[in-house]
Amino acid sequence: MRDRLLAYDILQMDETPVRVLRESGRTGQSRSYPWLQRGGRRIGR
Repeated sequence: MRDRLLAYDILQMDETPVRVLRESGRTGQSRSYPWLQRGGRRIGR
């Protein structure tokens, strides 16, 4: 998957923190970071 993402013209990543209310071994106030990765082709160039 990494190689496929790196082959795109544009690569965007986001690590916005979220609060997970129920997660084994962690309190309800802990911050978690889901990583979103996406890529795409440039349009119009």
